[in-house]
Formats: sequence, structure tokens, C-alpha cells
Amino acid sequence: MQGMMNFGLLENAINATNVFTASELNTLFGFCAIKKYNKGELISAIGDPSHYAYFINSGACVSSIMGTDGKKNVFRFYFKKGLLCDYSSFMNNGLSSLEFQTLVATELVLIPQKAVTYAFYHMVKSNALAAIFLQKELLEAIAEFYRRKTLKADELFMDLEKRFPEIGMLAPQTLIASYLDITPVHLSRIKKKIYSARK
Repeated sequence: MQGMMNFGLLENAINATNVFTASELNTLFGFCAIKKYNKGELISAIGDPSHYAYFINSGACVSSIMGTDGKKNVFRFYFKKGLLCDYSSFMNNGLSSLEFQTLVATELVLIPQKAVTYAFYHMVKSNALAAIFLQKELLEAIAEFYRRKTLKADELFMDLEKRFPEIGMLAPQTLIASYLDITPVHLSRIKKKIYSARK
């Protein structure tokens, strides 16, 4: 296991299950790689082939999706231990409908399709690995859907700050406003109202 120490948080998450052999883990991590990105660097663009899922060892990222008006809109924010992936295109060898970009200097574990294929077909308890990757992300995606459907812009902003207190320091106001589906001017009004009420 010594050779896999650089996989950090991802390795810890998988090891915590205590269901995989050392040989299986060595083979699995042999497919993966670690890459460092600068602040604001594009990880993958809309229309790119989805060759990888990305696990955040450190840093923060944002995903965007193309709206019907032809403009990119912020879809989600991701932080340490987050998993970036356009699952539909990744599993079906399609083109991504999401763009991923870093908010700060970020270190990612690149998980290729062949690693997932190996896990599903060769690892003794592949269902446990699937749960590691998908359960948390699926629950978060469902929660995100309900947040966007049920919360007003000011409530959604307060929820975002509660979940990611550092968001104001990491993400430009234009991105936060895009996530809330409002203008930056409207966001400024919301923040002023919220912060005034906290005094």
C-alpha cells in the first residue's frame, strides 16, 4: 500500500471499507493518475469526451452547463472530497454536457473508465466500490435538485454559505449569481439584506 500514499483522501475512503485486497487496490490505483491544476484552469469543456471522473484531493471547482439561451450557467460547486463527473456521458462513452473548471489551485485524482470497468468486473466486492463513488454523489444530486426547485434566491444563497462557508472567498460573484439564476446586482442586494439582518 506504500506506493499509493499520494492518492490521499480517495485511498483513505476506499481503505475504510476494508473489503478490497491489497492486490486489487494496487491494480485499481495503477489505472489512476494525479494532476495539479492552476486557479481558473479548464479541466474539461462541454462537448469533450468524458474519459475521466475526478476526485478532489484539495482545492475547489465549479461546473457549468449550456442554457437554452446559449449562455453557460453554473450548475454546481465542488470542494475537497468531491467527485466531478458527467455520469451519463462517462458511462456511455459520450460527450460531456458539463464544463469543469477550478476556482483555486486544485489537485485531482483522474479516474479513467478502465478503472471503473476493472472495479466492476474484477474486484471481489465491486458493489462496495460503486457505493463509495455513487451513494454520496447521488444523494447530493437529489438534494441539489430539490434545493433549486424549492428555495428562493436568498434562501439558496444562505444554504450555499452554510454548506460552503468559504464560497465567498473562492468563487467570483458572477459565478455565485449564475448558480442562483440572478444578476450580480440582485446578489449584492441579497447579501446586503442578509448581512444587515445578522448585525
